[in-house]
Amino acid sequence: MIVTGSIARAASAKEWAAAIAAGLFVSLAVLAAGWLFAKGAYWAFALVLIMALAAVLASRRLAREPRVDGLALAASLALPVAAAQMANHWGGTAALVDSMLALMFIAALAGWNIYARHPVLPTAPGRQASLLAGLLALAAITAVFGGGAYIGDRFSTSRQDFAGRQEHWRAGLNLLNSPDDWLLGKGLGRFPASFFFGAPGNEFPGTYRLNQEANNTFLSLSGPHYQAGFGQTLHISQRIRLGPPSRYHVELDGRAQSKTMLALAICTKHLLYPEACAGKRFDLLQRIRDGTIGHSNWMGRIWWVAHGTRLS
Repeated sequence: MIVTGSIARAASAKEWAAAIAAGLFVSLAVLAAGWLFAKGAYWAFALVLIMALAAVLASRRLAREPRVDGLALAASLALPVAAAQMANHWGGTAALVDSMLALMFIAALAGWNIYARHPVLPTAPGRQASLLAGLLALAAITAVFGGGAYIGDRFSTSRQDFAGRQEHWRAGLNLLNSPDDWLLGKGLGRFPASFFFGAPGNEFPGTYRLNQEANNTFLSLSGPHYQAGFGQTLHISQRIRLGPPSRYHVELDGRAQSKTMLALAICTKHLLYPEACAGKRFDLLQRIRDGTIGHSNWMGRIWWVAHGTRLS
């Protein structure tokens, strides 16, 4: 709307008719991309936006080329459709309704800019670029704070978070018990052991280590000393490469001396956040005692068969 305002004001009725026809075609392509591809809504919006900006730049170089101007108008007409589809993909019906209200306001402003005696929006490239940059910054802020509750919740609990971090730092400093500790430290790699014996209350979060027994290296897990809540389970991750859908086998030897809840899962993961997980959760010791995992000395073998990425 900002960069195509001058083109829209100068377009004839014939050029507008061609632009509307082309805009309907591009809009249908946008809707098809959003329906056919998982991230199609985002790619369609980006491509239509690039098409509009490229057509505007070409129009300024060619000085009123009807076909280029028509392409710019068609892209600008399809852009609201792409924006509404992206909002629906991101936040569902509620986000679609909110975006439609904003898009109707933008459409009214665009119509005013086209039919007013004098342009309402800036026409100089420099002022247009400044206005676009400001609107993009405003859109980014709106998306961050209005696109979900995560950022708002983080800011609302910032005081409690800082208090918790202070308590954690204070507990770490309390592990330094002697002048030698303050002067030389506890030693490289000694924090887990120091925290195990000196943690306040029952706050030991669990740990793991690699042990060796008869030339066999195995992973030893120790759970937390408190009732773990959501997100507080001890996780050990390993990157694996999956091929095409077929049968996948997860096989391991397990040993337990007390009730041990063990969960196995295959997930897609971005940084710390797993999603689309498929897996099983079970009591390892109970499985051994039931004989479903049968060997002496509290040991056994677990064998799960997965089809695709679904553990059965």
